[in-house]
Amino acid sequence: MNGAALPAHSGAGGRGRAEAPEIVIVGGGFAGCAAAIALAGKGRKVVLIEAAPAIPNLFRAEKLAGDQLPLLEELGLLDDFKAASTPVEEFVNIRGRHIVDISRQLQLNMLYRDMIKVLRKRIPAQVTLRYDRVEDIVTGEDRQRVTLAGGETIEPRLVVLATGHGEALRRKLRLKRARAHAQQTISVAFTLTPPVDGFMFQSLTAYGESQGDRVDYISLFPIGADMRANLFLFSDIEDRRLKAIEERGMSALLELLPGLRPWVGDCGWVGDFASFPVELCNVENVVRPGLVVIGDAFRTSCPAVGTGLSCALVDVVCLRDLVGSWFATPGMGAEKIAAFYGAPRKMARDFSTHALAFRRRRAVADESRAGEFRQAAYYLARGLRDRLRRFAS
Repeated sequence: MNGAALPAHSGAGGRGRAEAPEIVIVGGGFAGCAAAIALAGKGRKVVLIEAAPAIPNLFRAEKLAGDQLPLLEELGLLDDFKAASTPVEEFVNIRGRHIVDISRQLQLNMLYRDMIKVLRKRIPAQVTLRYDRVEDIVTGEDRQRVTLAGGETIEPRLVVLATGHGEALRRKLRLKRARAHAQQTISVAFTLTPPVDGFMFQSLTAYGESQGDRVDYISLFPIGADMRANLFLFSDIEDRRLKAIEERGMSALLELLPGLRPWVGDCGWVGDFASFPVELCNVENVVRPGLVVIGDAFRTSCPAVGTGLSCALVDVVCLRDLVGSWFATPGMGAEKIAAFYGAPRKMARDFSTHALAFRRRRAVADESRAGEFRQAAYYLARGLRDRLRRFAS
């Protein structure tokens, strides 16, 4: 039965029974690959299962910054990402025709598929990377049963589910997905080629210009020789403005954000338009024997806030720090698994990422005069802080 408890010490069944590893990770995206590297670094015997060897050209995260950099350093991966990315350190932030402030921090820019390439290169030899499809997972107090598409079964002590936004295995495991916010975030990506005289900024963020228009911001940042654009709206995939940008390119974008015009000049439009809707969701009833759910498979985050990879990396670090004590004693009962979801570092990151998303949505979507005043005051305060900072330096 799908998602049922597996009796302790049961046989593998099926065909082609392989020697059981300690941990099976299902999903070879960012969270799954990072977990395989971290757990193997602790001496665990790991099998990482991904559906196909080809890395799909998905539009997901395209920047690494903030707490993601020290987390990558903690996992010994930061230098790899620095070598493969386009770094920037200065950001011009505008709203309409006005500069809000100029901020400085290190940001590493790269396409999501290139992030996965970096991680797959770092997977150590002791990790078995298998390209196969997982049909079913059955959990138990001692051993878990993972059934592959061809009928082969693997019985690890622990299964890590890192399948991102995929629903099939979550449904089979009867993991209930609860919506945390009714409004979607729509992420849009496309590429610009430089104007004749080049761009006059390293990286630029332009915030929505009309209060209540549900446009959070657009971020322009270099990846190689091109300028990548990520636009974030609190809307739905049927928003006519998205269709207009896809069909008419820069003219429609400048209708949405006219303050961009003097900054982008006669730049070119490559036309590789991609969009991705995200709902804020939590997965409930996750505390069960033998199974840990990490990254977006556990809790989605608002892409406009940019903490999705932070949550995944914190999950990996917390799991890495717990598995030693888990494997030191028999069994893999729910009391062990509960320690992961209750880890203070994980709980703090999960809470803050949704709290920040709720605040941003309220601020951007508020059409009242009071909301407009609060936003104007917020950007004014940012500008004053920036001027004081520059004066003091």
